[in-house]
Amino acid sequence: MAYRNLVRSKARSTVDGRVASITELIHARPMMGGYMYILRCSDDSYYVGSTINILFRMQQHQDGEGAAYTKRRLPVELVYCLPCEWIVQAFWFEKRVQGWSRAKRKALISGDLHLLPELAKKKFPKRVAE
Repeated sequence: MAYRNLVRSKARSTVDGRVASITELIHARPMMGGYMYILRCSDDSYYVGSTINILFRMQQHQDGEGAAYTKRRLPVELVYCLPCEWIVQAFWFEKRVQGWSRAKRKALISGDLHLLPELAKKKFPKRVAE
């Protein structure tokens, strides 16, 4: 897959409080310190990662040279990208989002940030008193 096809991705991110496309992110802020990203794999699962070069990393994933998880689930699609000032911030967000439920990740991807607090709550079944 050529770089130009990666740039046309439908990935979304929040930048300055609004949703932006991956094309806008790359061209408007090419010197960012890092990115936290979410990929949708061919089996409809999500992969969360971080990198300093999103285009190069996407090419690695598509070529099967990325993570072992994505290698077995090609092709992958970039569905979310968060630019960070420092790579350590991107890594921190990656580790945080990796612990999230699928529903919470979907809310982040779709830009429904107001749903995140409710989705963070644990749902325990009610016990029936004997």
